[in-house]
Amino acid sequence: MLVIPPTRHILRAYEFERTPYKGQFYLWRVVMPLYRPTEGVSLNYSKRLARGELLQLSKDAPAETVAAVANLISEDLPALAKIRDPNDFFHHISWMVGNDMQSVLLDMALTYYKIDRLADMRKAVDRLIVKLEKFYAWQLSVRIPETKRARRQRAWEREQRNLQHTRERLRIAGELSTALKSDPSVIARMTDAWETQNIEQFNLARTLDSST
Repeated sequence: MLVIPPTRHILRAYEFERTPYKGQFYLWRVVMPLYRPTEGVSLNYSKRLARGELLQLSKDAPAETVAAVANLISEDLPALAKIRDPNDFFHHISWMVGNDMQSVLLDMALTYYKIDRLADMRKAVDRLIVKLEKFYAWQLSVRIPETKRARRQRAWEREQRNLQHTRERLRIAGELSTALKSDPSVIARMTDAWETQNIEQFNLARTLDSST
C-alpha cells in the first residue's frame, strides 16, 4: 500500500487488489477514516482506477509497468490530496447520507462527531442500533442447529465469529449512545484510541501530519 502523507485522521493511499488472473490486478484509490474500529482496510469510500479495468503487471517489462501505474496515480492524485481531514471526508461521502449499511452508519456517526454535528450523530447512532438489533435477531434465527454442528464445524465457527462481530458493534453503538446522553467527550477518547490502534496496525507513524 502506497500511503500519501501527511496522514491526519484519514488514510489516503493506493493499493493493488489481487485477482485470480496471473499478473493482473486492480488499482484502488483508498480513502478510509482512521477514527473507527477496524481489523483491515475498508474500501467503502474508495475507487478502482483505470475505469475499473484490470492492469497487467509485467515482469518482462517492469519499466513500462511502473510508468503506467505512476501515470494513473499522478492523474488521480489531486482527487485524493484534497481529502485531508474529517470535514473533507464528510464532503467525500456526503452522497451516502441515508445509506443503511452498518459500517457506513458507524462511520457517518463518528464523522458527524468530528465535525461537531451531534444532533446528526444521535440520529445516525439510533439508526445503527435499530439496524444492528434487527440483524442480530436474524442471525440468531438462522443459527445452525445443535444437532448439525458436528457435521458443519467450519460453518459453525464462521457463524460464531459473525455473531461476535455483531455483538461488538452493538456494544460500541450502545457506548456511543450513552456517551451522547451523558458525556460526549468520552467519544473523543474512543476515536483517539481507535486512531492510535489503526496508525500502528497500518504502520502510518512516518506519514503523520506533524501538527497532530
